[in-house]
Amino acid sequence: MKDNRIFKVLLIVTASLILMVAMCLSASAEEIVLPDIISDHMLLQQGETIRLWGTVAPGEDVNVKITANDAMVAETTVKADDAGAFIAELPTMSPGGPYEIAFATKTSTKTVSDVLIGELWIQSGQSNMAMKTKATGDYAAEMLPKEPINDIRLFMNAKDQGTEERQSNLAGEWKIADAETVSTYSAMGWCSLKVIYDELKVPVGGICNPVSGANMAQYTPPEVPGEPGGKYFNTKIAPILNMNVRGIMWNQGSSDRTKKDFTERFNTLISRWRNESKDDHMYFVYMTLAPSAMKYYASWLDDYQVRDNSLARLRQIQTYYETEDTSFVVSIDRAPQPTDKDPIHPLNKKPVSDRLGRTVLGSVYGKIENWQSPLYKTSKKNGKSVDIILSYAYGGLKTTDGEAPRCFKVAQEENVFFDAKAEIINENTIRLTCDAIDDIKYVSYSIERHLFPYTSAQDAVMHTYPDVNVVNSENLPMAPFYVEVGEERAEKVFDNFATVPQRVDIEVAEKGNDAAEVLENPFSDIKLEDAFYEAVLTVYHKGLMNGVGDGEFAPEASLSKAMLLTVLSRMEGIEAAQDTSWYAAAAEWAKEKGLSDANSDEALLAPLTNLEMSTILYAYLQGGETEQIDPTEWLIRNFIIKYDLDDNALVTRAQAATAFENMTK
Repeated sequence: MKDNRIFKVLLIVTASLILMVAMCLSASAEEIVLPDIISDHMLLQQGETIRLWGTVAPGEDVNVKITANDAMVAETTVKADDAGAFIAELPTMSPGGPYEIAFATKTSTKTVSDVLIGELWIQSGQSNMAMKTKATGDYAAEMLPKEPINDIRLFMNAKDQGTEERQSNLAGEWKIADAETVSTYSAMGWCSLKVIYDELKVPVGGICNPVSGANMAQYTPPEVPGEPGGKYFNTKIAPILNMNVRGIMWNQGSSDRTKKDFTERFNTLISRWRNESKDDHMYFVYMTLAPSAMKYYASWLDDYQVRDNSLARLRQIQTYYETEDTSFVVSIDRAPQPTDKDPIHPLNKKPVSDRLGRTVLGSVYGKIENWQSPLYKTSKKNGKSVDIILSYAYGGLKTTDGEAPRCFKVAQEENVFFDAKAEIINENTIRLTCDAIDDIKYVSYSIERHLFPYTSAQDAVMHTYPDVNVVNSENLPMAPFYVEVGEERAEKVFDNFATVPQRVDIEVAEKGNDAAEVLENPFSDIKLEDAFYEAVLTVYHKGLMNGVGDGEFAPEASLSKAMLLTVLSRMEGIEAAQDTSWYAAAAEWAKEKGLSDANSDEALLAPLTNLEMSTILYAYLQGGETEQIDPTEWLIRNFIIKYDLDDNALVTRAQAATAFENMTK
């Protein structure tokens, strides 16, 4: 009897435990799980579809909502697949923030806060990209920010693990840039992002996921979908394929330096990354290999090694000519210093990283000119001499020390090289002569294996680097080359520039802060209880709009095109001419900017419809661009106007004042 009672108790306890476990598993299955890349302080790519993903219970509906100060920005609802995975797509947004993203199912919610919209880059490769700022010794002090920079967001993944299967999560967390977070982020990644941010003046972000010693095959996805890819592609790139980015900053190549098919491997990597990301024009900006150490002592092998990057560097440069939307940085002049810890990892990362940032600004955004190093263009014989013609000399070639150009070799027979005397004869031409040979057929510049020939580590020269000194007017070093005389290389055209509109900042509301009440109100027809009260007074005190006379603003009166163009011109600091109509200067300015071609008084003084105002405001905010999108929808998403108004209804002065106030924030 006693045994039966014990058995019953055990049965009840066991059943209870099973029920509790089932309930826990059920609750766990229904929770919203997001990858680490979708978390507080994240940055999303502006101007591209926003993709957000995660897992919930299979078949569950997931509502995804983006808000700012509780105001709706974008919303969608998607259904999870049979495995519980979901991916939500939301409309493009302009740079700015902060925003909040809420994920909700019937039983679970999750919120991601302090989200910015801006320019997002993946920064990858191997050890020189992986080197953290704090590892650069005394150079770190110059790189670390003195104050936090809220507009720069950093996501660092430094784990080197690779797997045979594609992973769904890239481990890490988003950080706001400050001295502490930058110290543990890639020195090269940070410095390049800072250069971009200083020029664009919009939020920027980096996802840094390099692996020391990795080769390109390990980063390359499979040719056939579904087959295993490289182990570091599986862990470093596959988990973030859903996320739109502007492009890739890449610093890799040493581990592939002996591969004769280096260029083909590199082109393949770029092509497959673009294919996997569904972005055929994803920008790829890369570092060429640093100067070769040649012979050096490898402590981990307890032996001397030869590290000859010279041919791999030429093969890197070849990708620039073969693959669109690529650009590169020359670093042949930045050899490690005697104080550096080893001969293959220069500690002073800032100079080349700044070049990387400027190369992005020039080749991707078209924001700066004269960003390229001099490149070989062609060569021609001149008697026994050979003239080398360079592209991108800009204001003219020169040497850094005032001496004759160095590191040129010439040959009559391939691979039998002699020193050449070099002379800059005009702004883009260098003349080479050599008394040792009668007929120069091959020319090389800054090729280590030609400058310091060797057969093995035993006869290689210890720690020898090319002593280059040729630069253009921007002090950018000439790129290495090895050519047959007469060979030509076309100049690459850069015109596929990314558009970066003006930022839209969201002022985080603070309780008890009512700035409108302290503004003087000169208008008898504007009352404190009016929804447009603060907007009208703000634009009035900023000198953008005036009253209509007799102490009135006329909030319900229609807005004319002349008034709209005048306000926009005032935002640009353009003053009305004294000897013409009050709107003549504004109309002329608008015509030059492509905002309006109205010439007659009748056209300029006619009242505007909502659609007409939206079209002009969109074009103004996009720098004259008139993409085929709904301008009203775009203005709503970017908080310029709050409601989807009737396109054909006339704009009131109060509605216009509200839009102008939002534009000034």
